[in-house]
Amino acid sequence: MMTADILAVTARRLMAMQGPDGLWGAFRLRPGESREWIGAVAGFALAEAAASGRLPPALAASARACAGRAACALRARERPGGGWGYDASVPPDSDSTAAALRLFAALGQDAPASVVFLAAQGNPTDGWSTYGPMRSWDHWSLPCPEVDGACALALSAAGAVDRDELATLWRKRLALGQDAGGHWRAYWWPGPGVATLAAIEVWVAAGRPAPYPRLPDPATPDMSALDAVTLAQARGLLDPAEGLSALAEACVRMDRPGQWPADAVLLAPPRHPASPPGDSSLEGRGVMTTAAALRALMALPACQAPRSIRRPVPPVAQGLGTLAETLGLSRQAAHLARRAGATLLNPLLAPPVPWPNKAVSSLARGWPVEFSATLDPDLRPALRLACDLGDPRLSAPGRAWVARASLVRAARKLEMDPQPLRSGLAPLIASAHQCDPGERFLIWGGMDLMDGPQEPQPILKAYANLALAGRDPADRLKLAARIVAAAGGTDVGADLLALNAALGAGHPQQMGLALTAQGLAGAKVYWELPHYDAAAVARMAVAVGLTNLPDTFTPEIPGIASHASALRVLSGLAVHIHPVRGLAPELTLAVQAPQGVTWRDAHEAASIAAWAAGMGLSAKPALALMAALRSEGPAPRSLHTLTLRADGRLRAAVYFHADGWLGRHLTRPASPKPLSQPIPMPPRHPGPAPLQGGLS
Repeated sequence: MMTADILAVTARRLMAMQGPDGLWGAFRLRPGESREWIGAVAGFALAEAAASGRLPPALAASARACAGRAACALRARERPGGGWGYDASVPPDSDSTAAALRLFAALGQDAPASVVFLAAQGNPTDGWSTYGPMRSWDHWSLPCPEVDGACALALSAAGAVDRDELATLWRKRLALGQDAGGHWRAYWWPGPGVATLAAIEVWVAAGRPAPYPRLPDPATPDMSALDAVTLAQARGLLDPAEGLSALAEACVRMDRPGQWPADAVLLAPPRHPASPPGDSSLEGRGVMTTAAALRALMALPACQAPRSIRRPVPPVAQGLGTLAETLGLSRQAAHLARRAGATLLNPLLAPPVPWPNKAVSSLARGWPVEFSATLDPDLRPALRLACDLGDPRLSAPGRAWVARASLVRAARKLEMDPQPLRSGLAPLIASAHQCDPGERFLIWGGMDLMDGPQEPQPILKAYANLALAGRDPADRLKLAARIVAAAGGTDVGADLLALNAALGAGHPQQMGLALTAQGLAGAKVYWELPHYDAAAVARMAVAVGLTNLPDTFTPEIPGIASHASALRVLSGLAVHIHPVRGLAPELTLAVQAPQGVTWRDAHEAASIAAWAAGMGLSAKPALALMAALRSEGPAPRSLHTLTLRADGRLRAAVYFHADGWLGRHLTRPASPKPLSQPIPMPPRHPGPAPLQGGLS
């Protein structure tokens, strides 16, 4: 395939990832997902491509229109004093402002206030501060090559810096920072690609002054795809033949034409000695890498690119079958686990996205699967799991649509009628068009699988994020009622609003639908509470018709989860809905496991067993799951639930993360690269002072 063809496919891919707000999103540091900075980066790449003459006319017009929408969105977000930031919740910074100014310049527009803001952040002699003013103890205010280059190029495009000043920046700062491999060390990135390309671009824009830079070494296999394409472009600016060779090697990393890996990592090192620990984030949907690839493909001549390598889907589904047999299920049930698991998970795991990845999933600390086990008095082996769904690189509506399609196919694999899920999730997909473009939880799937008297008895579940309806609890509950009705259940809208009024705490967060071979089995609606609230639990119990709460209906697991710890972690309540009878007299209490506490396996198992025995239940299924998962690595408890029925009987379940098990069955990188060290500077200030704003 010619690189010109890959250029067009990459441009279409980038345009398809644009959100309804006109921007793109990537990375997820403490303030959330970046939209202003990433939106400017992606918009600039499309504007540059549209003006290059390398795209077909119709595609170039579409690319320019997408870039124009991004510019309009950024214009509305420009700070009163000029500038843009990582996102709207933090102060403006030089790098984000530079990306936006390059977009405006590529479209023939200007932003005078932001030019003034950026010019005040530094100069060609001293470099530019990401967050000014420069202070020796504030690492985020010190110049670094990727920000110096971005600012100089942006101000040059805006006419505020001339070629002589670019040459000054090159001679006095950038030329001195090239290492023996021809790279520049970045501060905000673990790899050298972004900084190296920025430095070489400044040298070219300055008229290629002395000293002449060394040819950067190409990316090594352990570097990200972002490093591969940016280093290829940088090499091409010095030697087109070398650039084409490096670009051909980078193209091999694509899963298929235009589908670039989302393995870049953004760093946020500690800002100063008294600040919180540093942070880092995987890219998420691949916007940054796709935009960089588009620029590299556009900058280098067309050539024949090697065929991309289709990487196998990680064998998680095969592992589910093995786990089912380990837990004591029949071979027939294990076969169903493999088939349904592959149908649910393959669309999520096939794209080249590393895991765990909090940038694209809010389930299980960024892992795509979470397991649970009921404390069953009948001692029936079972495999229970929840999983994220859909292609994580798609926009919210597209990902929700793929998630529903996965559930429909899984229902058919399990010999169920998928119509309740197909119809029931339609209102949620409609709401996804208006939701926050950075939303990570749209639709989750779930499966409960156990052996029956003659054949396996599966339950397929779908979990819907009610927050897609907005912040108003009434709107969320109305969405839940529409989903239940569309799935074939009775109207429970008035009942849910009455329950919310009686609860008087927390907010409705999600809902679930359960499907069996007989059709829709029921639904649940979940409220999230900031902590355990005994009074709220009592009010909700009365509202659903449970007047006598037993003493055992508490958030405690004696020995490992105390009442005091429940006051410091998230809690939740769920009500049950029968498809015909409506609201059922049942209540589920969920309590998050204390974070940062590790118990010995024997002590934790004994505590769970004693807790179960006190309720007349058996802990053997939960202990079997815990042993199976922990035999392959860490598997901490994530939460536990307790359900009270109208007859006074209790049910319970324990949920586990599966870090070790998933790390073994996922073949792609499992964690971000380590943080780089802050740039050392001699102290010139008597001591650090607390800083406000920024990403800390």
